[in-house]
Amino acid sequence: ALWAFATGCFNPFFNAYFRRLNFSAEHMGGVVSVSQLAQAAMVLLAPFIFRRAGLVRGIAGMMFATAIGLLCLAAQPHGFGAATAYTAYMVFQWMSEPGLSTLLMSNVTAPEREGAAAMNYLVAFTAQGLAALAAGKLLTSFGYGAVLSSAAALTILAAGLFTTLRPTKPPETEPRTK
Repeated sequence: ALWAFATGCFNPFFNAYFRRLNFSAEHMGGVVSVSQLAQAAMVLLAPFIFRRAGLVRGIAGMMFATAIGLLCLAAQPHGFGAATAYTAYMVFQWMSEPGLSTLLMSNVTAPEREGAAAMNYLVAFTAQGLAALAAGKLLTSFGYGAVLSSAAALTILAAGLFTTLRPTKPPETEPRTK
């Protein structure tokens, strides 16, 4: 929930962010397009990172890198800097998703998976909705720098809490027969 809340502070407002930096709709489209292509390419690297670092440490590292992306966005760089910060933020945010899904599904039995997935999305979307509401109000009072820096701090907290997860024994998916 904390991870979803932190990322939900920026994701709904990326277009207003770029409009504030005087990006045209055409340039925003180009940034989002490049970002999407980079996400597709980098999400394919995620399994290699998970194998090397471990699932929990790999996900936490990507969360921490997402926080760095938010801090770069909080600095409100212009032009290529803003596009690069946005792309890095989005890449690391979405690189963690395959690991999060794997971690969740490997820790519940097969009959529990549908409910676990539904609960995961319920929590995530509720947190993102609350974040959008809060961030929308705070952006008008404090600006992008303060709100995105705060979101980065929440992301770092989420990454730190995530590292406290202990590996569990995978649940048995079928009863053993003798």
